[in-house]
Amino acid sequence: MAVTRGKTRKAKQGGVVTQAMTLIALASSTFILLPAGRDIVANTLAILPGEAETRPLIDMAHPSARDGMWAIWGLNHCFIALLKIAAVVAKDKEQLKKLWFLTAATAAFCYKWHNDVVPYGGDLFGFVIVCGLQTLSIGYLAFA
Repeated sequence: MAVTRGKTRKAKQGGVVTQAMTLIALASSTFILLPAGRDIVANTLAILPGEAETRPLIDMAHPSARDGMWAIWGLNHCFIALLKIAAVVAKDKEQLKKLWFLTAATAAFCYKWHNDVVPYGGDLFGFVIVCGLQTLSIGYLAFA
């Protein structure tokens, strides 16, 4: 194996993959803060593609229930996203392993949910992509 400035080519390639997976994990977790944060403060505002059609499929009918449900939903997603960001930054493999299972389950549910709402004009494919990338990147960082 060729040695380049004290590092093997394989080690350099592994470092590049780790950097890419770190960036994907951070970007996907940070992205989730946008819709989740919106859910806390302005749950009726559609900011993502397909949301105007999807939100009526998942809104509770009464505003008193809807506002509280969306706020707690968004708050939980923000805290989970911040936990993922903190674990990635700290390179905490044990925490990343725990969060990977949650992330993989979320990706699977988003995929199923997307298929359930498509016949009614809903679209969650953006979340399927983001959660899939997050599962891949956090899994790599946790288990590699």
